[in-house]
Amino acid sequence: MFHDSAQSKLALRILRLLFYARKDESRGGGLKPKELFERSGLKDLREMEAVVKTLRAHKMVGAADRAFVITQEGIDYLLKSDH
Repeated sequence: MFHDSAQSKLALRILRLLFYARKDESRGGGLKPKELFERSGLKDLREMEAVVKTLRAHKMVGAADRAFVITQEGIDYLLKSDH
């Protein structure tokens, strides 16, 4: 699904951030792109955009109210990958 292990690790980091953000109802259960970029610790916005695009193509990340949210497929992938 990803080109290299760095992208795969970044995808897991993004999914974790979105997983924990879903519990925060005051934010609508997601993170806006700028918040996601800041929390990810990345220096290159395009790198994050490429990974999020792949995650969205595989229906692991969705969008709601201009924010990214984790889907059930993303949760399943995260749980499977953490073992």
